[in-house]
Amino acid sequence: MSGKQIAVNPLYWIGGDYFTLTTHVPENITQYMGTKVDKLNRRPFVYPAMKLETRRELVGYFYEQSKQLSGFIDVDLNEWIK
Repeated sequence: MSGKQIAVNPLYWIGGDYFTLTTHVPENITQYMGTKVDKLNRRPFVYPAMKLETRRELVGYFYEQSKQLSGFIDVDLNEWIK
């Protein structure tokens, strides 16, 4: 292996003794993977439209809770239960 290594050492309590789990990952790999994950997280994503049948089912299921929440926080949530 080339490059600087980093160690992640979480402690686990097993059978009354401490058990150390050590993982060595080269720094260049963690940087590469971090860059890839960051790019994926920044990519725009548009949720697909919800099916009307699904929306009706959810509105019916959460109707009472939405009414109670609306009164509790004193905010009009009628848009949620249309």
